[in-house]
This record gives sequence, C-alpha cells and structure tokens, in this order.
Amino acid sequence: MLDPLIPVQPHHLEAERIYVEIARRLTPAQQLATLHGLQQTAWALKASLLRSEHGELTEEDIQLLVRESFRDATP
Repeated sequence: MLDPLIPVQPHHLEAERIYVEIARRLTPAQQLATLHGLQQTAWALKASLLRSEHGELTEEDIQLLVRESFRDATP
C-alpha cells in the first residue's frame, strides 16, 4: 500500500512490484512466519513509544496499553 503523503517515485513502484513477487513465492508457513515477525515488531515499537511517553508506567501497564491499542485499531 502506498503512502499518500509520500510522492510516488518509479523506484518505489519497482520495489513494491519486487516485494509482491517475492511474497507470492512464499509458502503459507513462510507467510505466517513473516506476519508473526511483523506483528512482534509492531508490538515492540508501540511498547517502546509508550515507554518513552509514559516513563511512570509499569511494564504491565505498558503491555496492557499496547494490547488495547491493537485491539482497538481499525484497518
């Protein structure tokens, strides 16, 4: 998915085409593993952001906020 705030450049479209081609060649197990890795990365990034913004919160509170933010997210 292209970001509407970033001007489309020919090399962006080529990179996306290559990415899609590679993704289509993955087995279902590889696709699931990739999705899981991306999910873990997103979770860690969100937790890091919340820690930097709310240093007074416990790790348990941070994880609860991360869980709530992903639960409440809409595609």
